[in-house]
Amino acid sequence: MKRKSGLLRSQISELRICLAWLGVLSLALGAAIVGQAALFAEIVERILAEGAVFQGIFAPLAALAAVMTLRVLLSHGNGRLGLHMAAEAKTSLRAKVLRKLTGGTLQAALDGRAGGKVSLTLDAVDEADSYFSQYVPRMMETVLIPPILLVAVFTQHAFSGLIMLLTAPFIPIFMVLIGMQTRKKSEDKVEQLAVFSGTFLDSLQGLATLKLFGRTEERQREIERSSLGFRDATMGILRVAFTNSLMLELIVMLSIGLLALELALRLLVYRSLAFGPAFFILLLAPEFYSLLKNMGTAFHSGRTAMGAVRKVEELLEESAMGQENEAVDSGASPRDAEVRYGGTSRPERSGQAGFPADEMAWNREPPLIELRQLCFRYKPGGFALAADTASIAPRSRVAIVGSSGSGKTTLLHLIAGLLRPLSGAVLVNGRPLADYAEETWYRHIGYITQHPYIFAGTFAENVAIGADREVSRAEIADAVGQAELTGLAAEWEYGYDTMVGEGGRGLSGGEKQRLALARAFLKRPSVILFDEPTVGLDLSTERILQRSMDELAKQATMITVAHRLYTIRHADLILYMENGVLLDSGRHEELMRRLPQYAEMVEVQRKGGLQ
Repeated sequence: MKRKSGLLRSQISELRICLAWLGVLSLALGAAIVGQAALFAEIVERILAEGAVFQGIFAPLAALAAVMTLRVLLSHGNGRLGLHMAAEAKTSLRAKVLRKLTGGTLQAALDGRAGGKVSLTLDAVDEADSYFSQYVPRMMETVLIPPILLVAVFTQHAFSGLIMLLTAPFIPIFMVLIGMQTRKKSEDKVEQLAVFSGTFLDSLQGLATLKLFGRTEERQREIERSSLGFRDATMGILRVAFTNSLMLELIVMLSIGLLALELALRLLVYRSLAFGPAFFILLLAPEFYSLLKNMGTAFHSGRTAMGAVRKVEELLEESAMGQENEAVDSGASPRDAEVRYGGTSRPERSGQAGFPADEMAWNREPPLIELRQLCFRYKPGGFALAADTASIAPRSRVAIVGSSGSGKTTLLHLIAGLLRPLSGAVLVNGRPLADYAEETWYRHIGYITQHPYIFAGTFAENVAIGADREVSRAEIADAVGQAELTGLAAEWEYGYDTMVGEGGRGLSGGEKQRLALARAFLKRPSVILFDEPTVGLDLSTERILQRSMDELAKQATMITVAHRLYTIRHADLILYMENGVLLDSGRHEELMRRLPQYAEMVEVQRKGGLQ
């Protein structure tokens, strides 16, 4: 059997105080069970053997009522402690998962389906409930109470105690055998649920595309296959659970029957045991085996939870290979290097190792950005990027150009800090970008992609999300006006308070882009990155966007992945990419003279009418 998950051990360690209270309550509960059986046996013996009347048993009856009340309260306390532990553990686990997902790199966010990650964050963490609310309290009771009951039985009749001691191990042995099978099945169940959730969410988000390409029936069959896989995994666990319950009941029934037979022989045939002790033992025996049986049921739930938590642990451990960069050997070629994300020294928060946040405050003045021997690769054998040197002056207009797949967007992501280089560095005012706190750098840049994401909420809220401060409605209106969206807001019945659907439902592509520009006008970043924002837009909308971009660029450095000759020709610096390599940089006229590939690209675009 595999060792307990390290994640579970850490959670148990955080709940030490609760575990101590569980131990105290369990010891008290064991004493209450023995006291209840002793009082009940005494009352019955007085009535049957001595013919006592009500007055003669009043005192033990009152004591029995008090002990039973105490037992109920102690059992309730154990249950409440278990629920409290489960709530604390789930909160802690979910916080760790969310920190992992929100603090990961861009590549980590792109890996896997969102539905699978949501399933792990919600469903897999919820599976841990039974471990803390049932398994841990039952395990504590099983460790502490049965020995108390055994001691009480041995004091009355040693042979009966020996029978209980010899038959008890059959239950935990059977639990171990079943538990080994249950954990694997529970991991399969969580995995199948993640696959099903991911497939369903992925299909739902891309439903329009699926319909356009006639793939709806194919995806429907894929969803059906994944749902049947989840069903089969669930039924497998239920099959084990039912078998477990049947066998535990059988073992308990046979054990109690054997003990009852022995007591009957001692009491009626050999007359070597009095009625009171025999009845006392018969009362304790079901309690003894019931604790072991309940622990067996909880053990099954615990193993199921451990399988789910193991999947969560795997998610938290995924950064081992994907988020640690290693330095490139001095003689290694950039194209032969591998990328491991997260290795570059970076302070997680201001005040940690590295430069504090306020050292990057340049009063909104655009910084000097330099590329120094950049090397990046998505994965071993995958696309690689190499850029020797380039210098981007403050307030300059930079165009990154090249054929499709040449690495333009990757280079933009490296400048933005969304990806980390394997070697080399992006220097900001002479210091490596990795030395600055992430949130500090992001406060100074704006990034507008081809498909800006629009959140579910009001139009004003979607614009205000671009600011790093509290903003007034007047500031929002001014930003919207500069992005030439005032007319759109005026058309709506509720104006700026109009609800916008998730993903920008109800807005056209151009309106989404202008909303993204309004966010930038509100933020006024000192560095603005554009990833071909005008692709696919009509000429009128593109001109509106171009005017807004020109206005934004007056007080900022503008770096654009460009395809229009207008943008390219008027750029202060052009970075030409080919097959992941920065071949050359310079102004339009310079590259036309010395770089044939660039001249050829320009000629092709002229013939294609891309002015």
